[in-house]
Amino acid sequence: MVCIAGISFAEEEVKLINMNPSTGIPKWEEFCEPGYANVKKTDRNDILNIFSFVKAERVKRNYWAGRRTAFENYLNYCQSLPSETEKSSCYSDLRKAENEKNVLYKEKRNFILYENNIERHRY
Repeated sequence: MVCIAGISFAEEEVKLINMNPSTGIPKWEEFCEPGYANVKKTDRNDILNIFSFVKAERVKRNYWAGRRTAFENYLNYCQSLPSETEKSSCYSDLRKAENEKNVLYKEKRNFILYENNIERHRY
């Protein structure tokens, strides 16, 4: 794990489960980074903040917790729609939005690594 500017970066990429966008209700696990599906946001500051990796992990956990909350709100909106065609369209839009967020997340992470002259795959 690499920590830069208060953000930690795991060596693995955000892996998406390829699911046919026209079938079923989206699941949060399709979009979040492995290990961050059930994280909770915390604003707690303690003595461990002196370690940059602890602070960086907290920032990352809060990011995924915030995204999960937004995902759940959007999903609840989709489920409240009256017709199945509207729901299906809404689910498709939700998947598209979450996939776009993952692309931006990956680009931002790669930019920070590049900006700090850190090679992800040296060997």
